Amino acid sequence: MAAGVLGKDELEVHALSDAMGSLFPLSEGRIRPFHKSLVDWLVFSDRAGQYFVSPNKGHARLAEYGMREYRAGVNSMSLYMLAFLPEHLAKANRVEDLRALLSDRLYIERLMSTRVRKPGDLARYKEMSEPFVENNEADIMRML
Repeated sequence: MAAGVLGKDELEVHALSDAMGSLFPLSEGRIRPFHKSLVDWLVFSDRAGQYFVSPNKGHARLAEYGMREYRAGVNSMSLYMLAFLPEHLAKANRVEDLRALLSDRLYIERLMSTRVRKPGDLARYKEMSEPFVENNEADIMRML
């Protein structure tokens, strides 16, 4: 997944991970921080200085990649994107994409069938997708 999100091939992702040493090891196609405190430091520009990483840009990049997966077909979406695409869309302020995703019965059915999320988890996006939640929450509960 890291290769697709970063727009790099697998060799480039491995080289990038190797260059960061043990701070961001590559595991199962994902670059993960060694410890949460590292992320906590990087997302505050006054602390991280030149090493600052923008959470907004990260969510935007993940939202874009997730929407590419979604457009390629709900059944081929990675479990990560299936579970977290709504969160990345919300944090990237992609309201229309979020509404479309949460209105897609096939997406909801696959999400619920994998049990990576519960129906109540979708309620977190109520403010941004209010018409969906009000009209379809009972349908989601019946799908379980």
